[in-house]
Amino acid sequence: MVVLLNLPLSATKVDNTFLIFRGQCKLKVEYFFICFRRGEDYKERRRMEPSDSPTSIKKDTIPVIECLKGDIRMGTIDFFFNHILPPIRPGFSVDRIYDFCLKNQTLIKRGKSKQYMWKELSSSSKDAEKAAYRSPFINIFCAIVDAAQKTNLDSSNATPACFMPIDNKRCSEEGKDVKKDENIYLENQYDEYPYNRKERRWHNTAFSFHLKKSTKDAYENIEDILDMSILIMAQDPCRRFSLGATIEATSMRLWIYNRSLIVASESFDFSSSKKTLIRLIISLAFAEKADMGWDTTITAEYRKKERVFDIKIRGEHYKTSSSDIILGVNEEHVYSPGTRVYRAYHENDTEKREPLVIKDYWPLDFRDTEDLLRDKLLGDISDVAERELVEKHTLTPIASERVMIRDCEDHTKHTILRGEYPTSAYKVVLPEQDPEHMGFFLLQGPDAWTDRIEEPNPDTDSESERRRAYGYRYHYRIVYKEVATPLLELRNIKDILLVIKHSVKALSIIHEAGWIHRDLSPGNLYLYIDPVTGLKRGLIGDLELAKRVGSGIGGDVRIGTPDFMAAEIALQSYLFLPPKERDTFERIRRRMLGGGDPLSDSETEEVLWANYLHDLESIWWVLIWVLFNFKKATNIESTTSTYHLQCQKSRGMKRPRHDVQEAKRPGKKARSSRGQDRSELLRLILPLKTSGRKKSEKEVVNNASGPMTRSRVAGSSGNRRITRSMTKVLREKEVSKKL
Repeated sequence: MVVLLNLPLSATKVDNTFLIFRGQCKLKVEYFFICFRRGEDYKERRRMEPSDSPTSIKKDTIPVIECLKGDIRMGTIDFFFNHILPPIRPGFSVDRIYDFCLKNQTLIKRGKSKQYMWKELSSSSKDAEKAAYRSPFINIFCAIVDAAQKTNLDSSNATPACFMPIDNKRCSEEGKDVKKDENIYLENQYDEYPYNRKERRWHNTAFSFHLKKSTKDAYENIEDILDMSILIMAQDPCRRFSLGATIEATSMRLWIYNRSLIVASESFDFSSSKKTLIRLIISLAFAEKADMGWDTTITAEYRKKERVFDIKIRGEHYKTSSSDIILGVNEEHVYSPGTRVYRAYHENDTEKREPLVIKDYWPLDFRDTEDLLRDKLLGDISDVAERELVEKHTLTPIASERVMIRDCEDHTKHTILRGEYPTSAYKVVLPEQDPEHMGFFLLQGPDAWTDRIEEPNPDTDSESERRRAYGYRYHYRIVYKEVATPLLELRNIKDILLVIKHSVKALSIIHEAGWIHRDLSPGNLYLYIDPVTGLKRGLIGDLELAKRVGSGIGGDVRIGTPDFMAAEIALQSYLFLPPKERDTFERIRRRMLGGGDPLSDSETEEVLWANYLHDLESIWWVLIWVLFNFKKATNIESTTSTYHLQCQKSRGMKRPRHDVQEAKRPGKKARSSRGQDRSELLRLILPLKTSGRKKSEKEVVNNASGPMTRSRVAGSSGNRRITRSMTKVLREKEVSKKL
């Protein structure tokens, strides 16, 4: 990695490695930065967070439960009824419903047995086939709902059940291209149905019962319910959590999934535990939408096969739609902020003249939100002109709030779990561990998990400890004034350079104030075109990981967008400390070849702190990525709003790839233009010097808030030396001197 930053590049990619040539020296360097893949397009990866980075999955490759290493939380049946499932409405009585089922022979005795059993199960097959229990279970469900309505003593609650099993036969006729599904889905009978079966399932399913197909697929049943839960949360912006159950013969296990954790209940036999089943069904059938996982501050309806949303923020209503979702939730991540970004309009802006941006996400409990971090940052800038410049080149929040559900702040523990968390855990047996017993649940001890209440400490937290840590989250929304285009979608080299120029100018002031961004990438740098004046300016966004330099304990962990992360942050080690021996290059060469720590045994490992040069290195990686991936769109003019709208059309539920095809190049003229763009970009890549009044390294360090150790000063000095070296390489195109 050091060689990549300091030597002229003459590289060949072999088996995901680079062979870097410097004179007669050939080094084999680990290849982990995608931006060097020439000819391949960059699709922005989800940024890494210490609490969720070990739990990202690749759909169709790694099952969710394997991604979690089989670790889930465990709750008793009483815990589910008291803290997760919808409360039973007044007027309903489990005992009265049970007696009514005896009276109308929904429950009967079979033969000489003294125990009552469900009539629908008495004639059913005793094996675990789906077909044997699906119809009987639905009949039992409907019979219990009917008994509840007839025994209800509260006249004000005499409304029909809201959530009932759907008719799969009718659904299969509406969605002919969808395979018939024998699982049982509860839907809200009073909501609009989407125009096709697939959307209907994601948007309308309130609770799903997953029936085991045979005696061999208990593990597959677990995969199905987890996949279903995660897809519902990813596809439907109106969901806060997802509920479901797995069924094996007459054994049932309840599940909940939210942005922080997955909880499975202990199993119970609904054939023998009749009152437990009655309690479950009346809890679900007569529930309110908020208790079934819906967000009541956002409403949805269908207009011409498009889903239209009304979002309430601080008493104001904003309108958006499914086609205006700029960034959707990535279902490859199990525990994540669930960030969604919308293009929206205020309800009074009926002509849609002033577009806005709404960011909806779930930050960790111990982290501030972007708008609060921006206010703190601006408060640390004493110079009025500099503060105004940073305000001008960062996204402007105009409204924000913690989402409220029934006058309570929406929170994965305090609201969704009603203030309590499960005190036990399960380990699900994976196929690689024991193929014969895969899908079995093993009860774990109290050390099987930890609750994350502060930023992880890189000195004490191992990867296994981070995997066992659960961070609770709160629900937050921010309205931004500017609707801007991410750098990764720009097709004009002048616009790209303008964004970089303005970003570096703002970063110089941010760094002087003692702050760092920590997540600079093509997805977090924007071009904004003023709709009134038509003037362009670059913007820095996504400040949720910004912090004061040196704040916190134990150094800084690996965090940010991996492809654009500084080398020292990625490797969690200082690479450019001042040399203490003459053969510096030889030490670095040994380190890159895996020859052990080049530092002597007497030297202790330094605590790694992120500093402002790491931000500048991320900018450098952005420019390198542009150098290899930029595709000029000669048929799009970026001086008007048409350019912006063209970019907006290419956006879907996820960050788009660079899939805009380059216009055919008519001979040498087009190639010459492309070459000029490359030259212009190379002239800007380095030096990345900060603007404004000059300060010494020591002065900048002393102005930063928080503790500043000598090791960090040394590391910054080393990085600056490397930056100057890179400038010389790119300008003079000759081998730089040894460190």
